Amino acid sequence: MHRADPVIEFVGLPGSGKSTITRALPQAWPTSRNTDPPPLPLARRLQVYGAALPFMLSLRPLEAEDTTRLRRIAGELRFYERPAPGPLVIDQGMIQKLWSILLDRRSYSAAALQRLVAALAPSAPDLIVHLGTPPDVAAERLVSRNGGNSRLQKLPPDQMRKGLVAGEALYARLLGLYRRHAASRVLELSGADPVAESAARVMAAVEDLRAGAGMRPGMHDDGEFPHFAHSV
Repeated sequence: MHRADPVIEFVGLPGSGKSTITRALPQAWPTSRNTDPPPLPLARRLQVYGAALPFMLSLRPLEAEDTTRLRRIAGELRFYERPAPGPLVIDQGMIQKLWSILLDRRSYSAAALQRLVAALAPSAPDLIVHLGTPPDVAAERLVSRNGGNSRLQKLPPDQMRKGLVAGEALYARLLGLYRRHAASRVLELSGADPVAESAARVMAAVEDLRAGAGMRPGMHDDGEFPHFAHSV
């Protein structure tokens, strides 16, 4: 870890409980959700865009919306690279946006995605908190909300459930790439434990990072995950 205070990125399906747990963390911790930060220095932007180009070309057809999302990914690296007074909590970060881009894709270039993740990895968070909430549980939560901004929430319940199942495999793919290329530690949460208990585990993991201690139970560096889609 290279920062005095760690950067924590929450990842998981819509309805997995990311925002609920982040709200249970200390109020003194800076939190960012959907704010566009200042642009990165030109050299860093060019590095990310250069790695993103073959990935974007592998998305057929190429859509303007995908280009906009990738630009936001590059911009949001500022959150990870800037100094912050206290742990910085991100619940809509790089992995979430890549997941959103790929969710509707039937295929993409695995090699191009790996190149992009490798370019993003130096600015990856210190701690990735993955909520492994099962798709059926996440779907019930979304249905109970009766509305929302998520693309999946606007689909009929059956289609939404299918999307969450596919999304679970996609998260596994992206987390596998980040484990391979980034130094981030991963804290696995079930998404079914009481909110206070989950928040306490996050705070304990942060204290371990600050102290430079070893990993706590449930934290690991490696592991193989299934592929989400075939290469083009």
